[in-house]
Amino acid sequence: MKLTELNIWLEDLRNLIIDLNISLNNAKYLIKEKGTPTEQKIKEHGFFKHHIYQLKFIMIIQLCKIFDNNSNQKINVHKLFNRLRNEGYDKELTEKLISNSDSYNGIKDKKEMIAVVNSLQDKILLKNEFIESLVFLRNKVYAHKDKTDSYASLKWTDLEELIKLSSEIYNKIYGGIYNSHMYFEWTGDWNVKDIIQNLAWFRNLKLGNE
Repeated sequence: MKLTELNIWLEDLRNLIIDLNISLNNAKYLIKEKGTPTEQKIKEHGFFKHHIYQLKFIMIIQLCKIFDNNSNQKINVHKLFNRLRNEGYDKELTEKLISNSDSYNGIKDKKEMIAVVNSLQDKILLKNEFIESLVFLRNKVYAHKDKTDSYASLKWTDLEELIKLSSEIYNKIYGGIYNSHMYFEWTGDWNVKDIIQNLAWFRNLKLGNE
């Protein structure tokens, strides 16, 4: 495997995880976090109620891209793991790993990379029931709206566990190569909370002037 290929793969994975954490944080705010009475009133607007549905839809679709072991999913982690286990490493990747020789947490060679991959694969297997539900929901409920008497459901906490696992996979591999850590939980400017707080401020200002 070429280092340039791996970097592109990991960048795509990073972008998916950022999207997932934005969706998760906004859902937590809209569903759980209590604001001022005006903020809570704004949250009850149909737009934000529908947005909660959209956020769950986004999370299910994006998590399937990561965890669905399907040939149609071009960047799923199973393909990445197989390549890291079974392919030879080019000169750039090999030298990058060797450069981690003095690093405590860095991945130093292919043997260590395979050990990391195998450990992550075991963690994915523990979440297999969640992943099967993800795929079912995408195929039968969100993508096609097939009629069915019962279907697998996923709690927000289930989705959060898979998002945390996605972050761990990225940080174990990218972090192991480059000795860095990505704090995906911080989503800054993408928070819907700021929008609702601004709307509440303007609404209170208007009511105060009437």
